[in-house]
Amino acid sequence: MGRMTGLGRCALVAGLAVLSSGVYAERTLEDGVFSEAQAKTGKTLFGQHCKSCHHPKKYFDGKLKEWEGLTLDQPYGIISGLMPQDNPGALWGDEYAAILAYILEENDFPAGADALDSGALADIRVIAP
Repeated sequence: MGRMTGLGRCALVAGLAVLSSGVYAERTLEDGVFSEAQAKTGKTLFGQHCKSCHHPKKYFDGKLKEWEGLTLDQPYGIISGLMPQDNPGALWGDEYAAILAYILEENDFPAGADALDSGALADIRVIAP
């Protein structure tokens, strides 16, 4: 194996620093990825924008099994891009995140201290309850 160039050493050190800092550490829904307050807001928003087409009892049963193995950015993208059916994409990003938090809460996942951040969804893996 040849000697590593200065640029190669810098890249290796930077990569190890990122890995050791946990930047790429993947979380799951068991890690408390949303707050109780956010889920409460999501429940209100769900009632206003989603309930007419998605009855909570029918909608939540088995929904996460369909999402098993995905990262949260995928269902978020579907919800924010296609819903509500009569006006897709009409809500703000944090409103869609709150609705997603409510869906997670209704599936008995634990709340945490921080609200679900729509910018960090690709790092959160969906596990079915």
